[in-house]
Formats: sequence, C-alpha cells, structure tokens
Amino acid sequence: MMSRFWPIFHKEFIQMRRDRLTLAIMTVLPVAQLLLFGYAIQTDVRHLPTVVLDESRTPASRDLIAGFENTGSFRIVAHVNARPELDRAIDRGDAQAGILVPYDYPRRLARRETATVQVIVDAADPLSSQSAIAAAAGVAQARNLELLSAAARRTNLPIDARVRPRYNPGLRSPNYIVPGLVGVILTLTMVLVTAMALVRERERGTLEQLIVTPVTRTELMLGKIAPYVGVGLFQMTVVLVIGRYVFDVPLTGNVLLLYAIALLFVVASLAFGLVISTLVRTQQQAMQLAFFFVLPNILLSGFMFPRQAMPAFFQWVGLLLPLTYFLKVLRGILLKGVGLDALWREVATLAAFGGLLIAVAVRRFRKTLD
Repeated sequence: MMSRFWPIFHKEFIQMRRDRLTLAIMTVLPVAQLLLFGYAIQTDVRHLPTVVLDESRTPASRDLIAGFENTGSFRIVAHVNARPELDRAIDRGDAQAGILVPYDYPRRLARRETATVQVIVDAADPLSSQSAIAAAAGVAQARNLELLSAAARRTNLPIDARVRPRYNPGLRSPNYIVPGLVGVILTLTMVLVTAMALVRERERGTLEQLIVTPVTRTELMLGKIAPYVGVGLFQMTVVLVIGRYVFDVPLTGNVLLLYAIALLFVVASLAFGLVISTLVRTQQQAMQLAFFFVLPNILLSGFMFPRQAMPAFFQWVGLLLPLTYFLKVLRGILLKGVGLDALWREVATLAAFGGLLIAVAVRRFRKTLD
C-alpha cells in the first residue's frame, strides 16, 4: 500500500507548488482573515454616542451624567435643550442613546423621594442596546447604594457582592473571537481546497492517468488528504502565533494536546471536502457547495452566537458540525487550560467524524470518468 501511496502524496505536493493561487489561499488568506476579523469583530460594545437633556443643570445632575460616561459604555456627543432635539438626534442616527434628567431631580433626592431619570436606547441593534441597558442599570444601582449608605450614615455597605469572572477576567473580545477564528479559517481553507481536488483532476484530464494505475480508492483518498494535513497544522501555527503576539490571547493549556486534537479536526475537514468533490462535476459547483457548508459552521457552531440561545432544532444541527466540537477544544485548552479528561468526548467525536467522512468519500469515489 505504501509503495502506491507515496507517489500520490508526492504528486499532490508538486501540484500544490504549481497552483500558486491555491497555495496563496492556504498561506496568505488565513493571516489576512485573522487580522481583519480579529480587529473587526467585537462583542463588548463601548462608547455609544449619547445626547443629554439636563433640565436640572445642577451639580447633582452633572455628577449623575458623569457616572454614565465613566462606565465607558456612553460617550456624550451633545447636550440638547428640548426633548424634540433629543428624539431627532436618535432618529437621524447621530446618537444611539439619550439621557434625560428632569428639572426636579435634586429636589426629589433632597426630600428622599424617588427621582426618575430616563435613558432612551436605540434598540435597532440589539447587541448595542443590551450593553447600554446593562450599563444604565449598573449606574442606577451604584447611585442607589451610595445614597442609601449616606442616608443611613453607614461607613460600609450591608452587602458586598464580589463577582470574579474566570478565564477572561477583562472580558476581552479577542480572547473569545480569535480561538474561534482558528477553527473557522481551518474549516474554510481545508474544505474548499479538497472539495476541488478530484474535480480539478477530472477537468484537467489527469484523473484518467490515476484511474489506470493500480492505486486503490482508499490510497487515492488518503494521498489526497495527507499533504494538506501539514498545511493545515502550519496554518494553525501561524494563526496561534498572531493571536498570541498581536491580540494577546493566552496559551494556558497543553499546546501539544491542542495540535493532536487539531490533527483530527483537519482530517475531518479535508475528508468532508473530498465528499463534496465526489458529489459535483465542476470546480464552480464544488466551491458553491463548500461555501454552503461554511455558513452553517459560522452561524450554528457557537463561533458568533451562543448555542444555548438557539432553538433546540438548530442546536441539534450544530451537533453535526465538527467545528462545534473543535471550538470547545480550542477555548478549553487556550483559555481554561483543561486537559484530555475534560475533552475526551470532543476528541472521540472528531475522530468518528474523520473516519466516517473518509469512508463515505472512498465509497462514493469511482475509478471511472462517467
């Protein structure tokens, strides 16, 4: 078997060297995608442009407005003199939030009555609006505790609730996004390259030469996959280095374990690309079908959106994607430092995916041209 496998393996490297566009896709594109999406995708929305209508114009109201701005979620862009001006600023999109402090705000506080402050949020963007709503609630809670403490003349608060975020204490988006980008980039390039492998051979006429050789279907499939396994691991190395030194993403766990599991994921992705290549007749069809597979990976695997918030049906669909399991491995090893004892289910699933997809590709491939 090895005597027939190595010529196929060597031939793929020669083809890779000749096809400079494919080589650029596998080496340059992952770096460009990581730098682009790593900076562009941010889940922590900050500095929402905000207009203020301060009808009170007292030290107490200015102190409250400063409290909103100090959260970092609001950026005061204008002060207006009437409610219609505030509404127009939000309608035009000049501001995404508005703070309205009524004229009787300090008087109600002095009388120990409830003083109402209105925060208007543009909820057309749910992510931004949730950030603003949470920040506004935090300001109100902090001010309430301050006033209650002063009224009771206490030197300490009755309750001290200390929240300790683990694994990402700074709540940095790159720590969540960049590990996910590793899996997405590998999926995109590995599936796309091998999806066109057999189709390219058929279109160029070189498949006929392979058909008449004594190479078996299994040897041909493995020979097609093997060269790109090294390319996939090289891609992951480049992405991890950029993530560590450009985006300051921690490497907490065992990197060798990560590479061993990544090997299973790369094989599964390459095998799926081969399955696609057995289903289509042209490279254009292969590319279209590969991109059709990539989109559910981005939306349903947990890369962009939490899977727990999805309907049950789509959670089940996400379980059919190798990327769903690899993302858990990436974030578990890089951010949490967990080992094989916590990830053995994901490892077993990725191994099953790889073996099953290779078997399907071998079974579907026929050493014929029709």
